[in-house]
Amino acid sequence: MRSVLSIIFDWGIEYGYTKDNPASRVKPARRPKSLPDANRPWTDAERETVLAALPAHMKLPIALMMFYALDPQDALDLPRSAISEAGLDTRRNKTGRPIYLPLFEPVADAIACAPKHDAVTLCANSLGRPWTYNGFSTNWARLKGKLEGEGAVQPGLTLKGLRHTVATILAEMGKDHGTIALVLGHATEAMAKHYSRRADMTRQATSVVADFGEELNKRKTKVVKSGV
Repeated sequence: MRSVLSIIFDWGIEYGYTKDNPASRVKPARRPKSLPDANRPWTDAERETVLAALPAHMKLPIALMMFYALDPQDALDLPRSAISEAGLDTRRNKTGRPIYLPLFEPVADAIACAPKHDAVTLCANSLGRPWTYNGFSTNWARLKGKLEGEGAVQPGLTLKGLRHTVATILAEMGKDHGTIALVLGHATEAMAKHYSRRADMTRQATSVVADFGEELNKRKTKVVKSGV
């Protein structure tokens, strides 16, 4: 709310409706530390579990989000012409940045298995009509709730989390910031750097835990030997 009001007051100053922006003096609210990470990356097991549980008309939209890191709305709005044998050719709605990616096998398989329809969009709902964001979100929430209830996935899965998943995996693979920004259609490398920092922390933590485990084993061996 503060950000929106600040933008409105700045517009008012530019066009002479006001001389001050009181919202600029309000400190941004801090996000409570107790809140879980927003749009956390999905685990490998969660991705496989969800893919196996999806009905036919939801598999392609999820595949576009999961393997091409498309925003949910971008995936649902994607026209048929954006996909060819050469791959994906589109633009990210939020930034206007072009996205050119080769045809990924899991996406090609999802396209081949998708129910036939006459919608202008690549993806369509069970009635063969273009998905609305609310319609898809409702179906996704119902499926996610079922899987959570069964203990098949952990709480916190979001559709936007699939973008974070792709970016995190790329960072863990050692891809540079520019490459990650290119794949995700980011206007800047800021978010790519964020994912890289997270990947670096994961690698460091994994290494430390491995070293710690080895050290405990050494100490255990010494105790056994001294006891003998």
